[in-house]
Amino acid sequence: MYRMNKLVDSGRSTSVLWRSQVAMLAIGTFAVGTDAFVIAGVLPSIASSMRVSLPEAGQLVTVFSLAYALSAPITGALCDGPRP
Repeated sequence: MYRMNKLVDSGRSTSVLWRSQVAMLAIGTFAVGTDAFVIAGVLPSIASSMRVSLPEAGQLVTVFSLAYALSAPITGALCDGPRP
């Protein structure tokens, strides 16, 4: 919240700031969502290259997704920096 007020005070209008934040959120959501769908197309290749069955390769994707979901809030909090 402090950072948003600082940017608004520096001359940028609230609508420009809001739009840029929504655009970044949309791009990030698209990237994360696309990642989950792309892996389905290459899953047979992953299974054959790792010499595992298709269900086992699917479990690898599940483990990756769970680790990503659990570590995202922690990583976000650590990368946010100190609060003023």
